Amino acid sequence: MLGCQQHEIATYQRLSMSCLLTPQGIKSLVDSLQSRGIKVYLLTGGFRELMLPIARYLNVPSENVFANRMMWQWDEVTMMPTKLVGFDDSEPTSRNQGKPEAIARLRDKFPYNTAGLNMTFCSNAEGHCVLLRTVGMGQVVMIGDGVTDLEAVQVTGGADLFIGYGGVVARPTVQAEADWFITDYAVLEASLQRFKV
Repeated sequence: MLGCQQHEIATYQRLSMSCLLTPQGIKSLVDSLQSRGIKVYLLTGGFRELMLPIARYLNVPSENVFANRMMWQWDEVTMMPTKLVGFDDSEPTSRNQGKPEAIARLRDKFPYNTAGLNMTFCSNAEGHCVLLRTVGMGQVVMIGDGVTDLEAVQVTGGADLFIGYGGVVARPTVQAEADWFITDYAVLEASLQRFKV
């Protein structure tokens, strides 16, 4: 990506909106969570400029997006960006263990109280209910498909529960170590329907 020009990023942004490069069911799940007053954050090792159109589609405020920021070389005559030269390494997602760091920042900004309603997530391959963990109100649940997403629950101060997602690609480590593993967001949304949050 280094060396690409701003108009190429703009083209990608338009294409991502026209193709809606999001897994099936994610929009409905995010809508369900938000209708219950649950804040949704997007954490990615990718670039913010590429993630913002997807965040807009999901009605996730831009301040709830943690991603790398592109750094541009600027033309001194036109005062326009000419090519991508790197990324802002002050963003937590720009480095190893960045997702747990982003979650820790959220915890510092929005301290939570675990008293109150609890939700128990359960599922297994055969469709039977197996208790995995009780999640208290205000706790952080990370959903993702990669090892860096899984790491977010393995660090003190990170997520309280990790739901592995294998609907696009099922990574064996994620599948083996997730608290709960799904391949369809509809399964998660259906389980969410059982609880009043």
